[in-house]
Amino acid sequence: MIAPPSNTRVWLACGYTDMRRGFDGLASLAQNQLGKDPFGGHLFVFRGRRGDLIKVLCWDGQGLCLFAKRLEKGCFVWPQSKDGAVSLTPAQLSMLLEGIDWRAAARTWRPELAGWEKIALMARIVLSNREAMRDDSRMPSSLDLAALPNNVIDLRVLLLSREKEHAAELAAARNGLTDQALQIEQLKARLAKLLRQRFGSSSEQLRGQIEQLELAIGDLEADLAAATPPGADPEPEPGAIGPALPSRRRKPLPESLPRDVVEHPAACACPQCGSALRRLGEDVTEVLDYVPGSFRVIRHVRPKMSCRLCECITQPPAPSLPINRGLAGPGPLAHVLVGKFCDHLPLCRLAENFARNGIDLDRST
Repeated sequence: MIAPPSNTRVWLACGYTDMRRGFDGLASLAQNQLGKDPFGGHLFVFRGRRGDLIKVLCWDGQGLCLFAKRLEKGCFVWPQSKDGAVSLTPAQLSMLLEGIDWRAAARTWRPELAGWEKIALMARIVLSNREAMRDDSRMPSSLDLAALPNNVIDLRVLLLSREKEHAAELAAARNGLTDQALQIEQLKARLAKLLRQRFGSSSEQLRGQIEQLELAIGDLEADLAAATPPGADPEPEPGAIGPALPSRRRKPLPESLPRDVVEHPAACACPQCGSALRRLGEDVTEVLDYVPGSFRVIRHVRPKMSCRLCECITQPPAPSLPINRGLAGPGPLAHVLVGKFCDHLPLCRLAENFARNGIDLDRST
């Protein structure tokens, strides 16, 4: 954009503006709502609802000029008020167009040291950080040479105890790092799933990354379970034999379904001694079965009757159909509606289902 003269006034329209407006719409907005003269040589800046697109309207003496800019990342800094106009200087307009916060412009950091003094300061900071890392209260304290026992057995016991303390500290540190890595991977997987739900699965790469993260989480959980000592598991109750298995009770079949009873004939005589048998009881086993849907043709026969005396012809009225002069009855229409709107099946798949039964269903009808 060409830089405006130094004496040019810049007006920002507060709130958001419909970016579909052109020369006349923005000029009318500046004159009616902002109360300014759009033909006075001033610059009027408007921003859209999303904040990444602005339009600048100005008068150069011969006609209106309209400039637009869109940010590929971020949004333009805008006043918080929803109506009115804010005056800017040309320098603030330049910062606005660059995406800089023009309200509180601050200069860059000014260094105070240069040369070897700066290097010495950085070295002192590094050494202080190292000393802070060494002075860690969680680690075991160093051995005092003056307090070491003179007996070899006591010295060996002391060294073994110190080795156990170091091993415990190292195991705790490893477990802490494993827990942190597990939490990080879980958060990454959750973020990837939320992004997929928000923006959709635009590529197979995102789906592959989610699967890899889930596999990594499974490996970390397995390593964490292996690192956990066996004493951390809860002890079983006294008197319990083996682990308690969860009870699984099968849900019975609905009572509304029709039942076909199949009687299995029993033997008439005892298979061992041949004497007569008496009924002791019965066991009932219910098995769920499915009867495939089938089509049938209903023929409506309406006889024509004529009178021999007056030659009058009479006939019963035609049956009422859902579609006049149509071949489908209520059953096929209900089947198509349920398949399309409840089961979300496309019409092409419904037509294939009808075609398997020898019925040609045109999707256009």
